[in-house]
Amino acid sequence: MTRARVGALVAALLFAVGYGWILFGAISNLVALPELYRALGIPETTPWALLVAGVALPPVLYAGALLLGRRRATVDRVILLAVGLAAASATAISGVAIAAVLLR
Repeated sequence: MTRARVGALVAALLFAVGYGWILFGAISNLVALPELYRALGIPETTPWALLVAGVALPPVLYAGALLLGRRRATVDRVILLAVGLAAASATAISGVAIAAVLLR
């Protein structure tokens, strides 16, 4: 294995932790939020589309960054992974803000 391949593999694994953290939060929301809304007496306002999108988006962005980064320099791969992680984070934060607005 060449040094560049090892660097790309280490970068992919480190970024996988970040994407996994966002995915864990999204799965937690998917499990807990409907129960909270049910306890509040407003189960019909559960934002299912946001919850499902929150779970689906991090793995899709990670896989997309890995696919786009194939046959590129390690720096380019890291940039693509960072952009995908930033997009996943921004989407997660936006989902929280949208869900809060829907409660009003």
